[in-house]
Amino acid sequence: MMKNCLRYFFAFAPLLLTCFTSFSQTSGYSGTGANIDVKYHRAEWNIAPDATKNISGRVTTYFVTTAANVNKITFDLDAAHAFSATYHGSSITTSRTGNVITLTLPGSLALGTLDSVVITYSGAPPAFSNYGEGFEEKSIAGMGYVAYTLAESYGDDDWWPCKADMQDKIDSMDFIITTPSTFRAATNGVLITDVVAGGNRIMTYKHRYPIASYLVSVGVASYNVFDRGTVNISGTAVPIEYYIYSGHGSNPSAQLTAMDFCKQELVVFSNLFGDYPFKKEKYGMYEFGWGGGMEHQTFSAMGFSTMSSWSVIAHELAHQWWGDKVTFASWNHLWLAEGFAKYSEVLAAEFVTGLGQNPVTHRTNIQTTALATSTNPIYLANAEINNSNNIWTTVNDDALYQRGAMVVSMLRKLAGDTKFFQACKNY
Repeated sequence: MMKNCLRYFFAFAPLLLTCFTSFSQTSGYSGTGANIDVKYHRAEWNIAPDATKNISGRVTTYFVTTAANVNKITFDLDAAHAFSATYHGSSITTSRTGNVITLTLPGSLALGTLDSVVITYSGAPPAFSNYGEGFEEKSIAGMGYVAYTLAESYGDDDWWPCKADMQDKIDSMDFIITTPSTFRAATNGVLITDVVAGGNRIMTYKHRYPIASYLVSVGVASYNVFDRGTVNISGTAVPIEYYIYSGHGSNPSAQLTAMDFCKQELVVFSNLFGDYPFKKEKYGMYEFGWGGGMEHQTFSAMGFSTMSSWSVIAHELAHQWWGDKVTFASWNHLWLAEGFAKYSEVLAAEFVTGLGQNPVTHRTNIQTTALATSTNPIYLANAEINNSNNIWTTVNDDALYQRGAMVVSMLRKLAGDTKFFQACKNY
């Protein structure tokens, strides 16, 4: 019987993998940029947190055409923003239909052409509603105004022009963020320069790994920066850093102690899943104004209360493999990221020394919730993925996280640890 179960598991595993890579998109996407493959963005943002909630910027996009005779290119950008575009330094004709903008090129591009356009924009992003806040500025007690983003699932084009399509990851990005001098900016990748001049601070970051548009992020606040050394992953020293609102003081010891367990978890997860996917850059956590956590690539965003939550810290780190490095093809398959990340909390409890958590208890708690939602499928139907608030319901959360984690637990039990963790690495 067990041999048959294992045979079915390994027959099923390739199908599971395709959910990350090859299933066609269903709904929730505008279909922008269908004739280009985005290679690089240089994002230049001006952010001064205050009551106006404005952002202005310029995004340079390099792309390769995937069709012949390309003379129009479309991107996603919320209608709240005014915009213009240039091509090789000259203004070009633009138009808008809702949240889709069209750039008309002066000529036609052949298939396989590498080229670029520049979009300049400004405006106040739309008000957030529950999940997928997009871009937010708010006043926080003891801090004043802060700015932050939360784009999952459809909030990316709320605040920057992009091709909002997980199946066309951006190969590489640079970020140049200008803020008032008393603020700092947190974003994906490695900080290259930090210059204060003329009342402004200009922070430049680079990110040289493929990234989905909803994982692009920024946080702007009066941050205290905590450099926590490095972690050795297969001979590469991975820097660990935290950005925490200065209003919490110079030594938020409970949060620092809890977050430092991510160092052991980086090693544990690298051993189980394969090396940390972004080891040439960093791993860190920065505070933002939402109460939970979000797995922004290389730099997870955390509410202050979750900075002392062992399970959220492990969960968001695990997403660097499950969701960031390996991204599901459409929101129908979100359980693949959330289920693996949720089960990774059990693995942290099992393998991290000193965490003080019982993996059996944690798995049992997950199972209890999973059984209570046994009628809810882990696969999201098309009608459930047309906006963020439909995706992120309590019922769906229990199915995606808890039941998804139990599917992963089942696969581990059927395959045994050696084959299961090798299969994880094979993703």
